[in-house]
Amino acid sequence: MGFDDLEDAIEEQDQQNKNSNAESTVDTEPPQSEMQTEADNSAKVAKATKPDEDEMQAQSKADLSTPAFEFDDAVQKGWYARENSWSEFNAAVDFEIKRELHSRDVENVTRSEITEAVLWTAVEQPELVAEKLIEMREGKM
Repeated sequence: MGFDDLEDAIEEQDQQNKNSNAESTVDTEPPQSEMQTEADNSAKVAKATKPDEDEMQAQSKADLSTPAFEFDDAVQKGWYARENSWSEFNAAVDFEIKRELHSRDVENVTRSEITEAVLWTAVEQPELVAEKLIEMREGKM
């Protein structure tokens, strides 16, 4: 299968995370008063740098006409899917997603932005990905 090495990669990442966590627990924690001072300073910085709501709305409106990131920031990777899935995905991008973005006044949409949004949707909603995979295995797709 196309994902045979996925379990090995996950195990390797888990091992790295365990090693990282073990190293981080060796450090001693700062005294409580020092932690409180840092928290107070962080809150002050966040408050001072947080833009007001009107400014954020103005920025978001202006930002809709330009791509979210530069082409050079994108990394090209291969995806493995059946031909029918690619056809359905391309149709959804061309006829549904772009239409929805246009109705929200989003201009100059790049394919890399759409791919990024699809990836983040999977990251933020893993239960939907799991449900879809189960449907595929049960022959419902």
